[in-house]
Amino acid sequence: MKDDIDELKVLMDFIINYPFLPYTDKNVALCI
Repeated sequence: MKDDIDELKVLMDFIINYPFLPYTDKNVALCI
């Protein structure tokens, strides 16, 4: 459960910081 929360926080931070990037680019960046 903790891992899920951490991943969600990272995802939300990424969306807030880079709202202009396409969704696919977000997925690629998160996978790196």
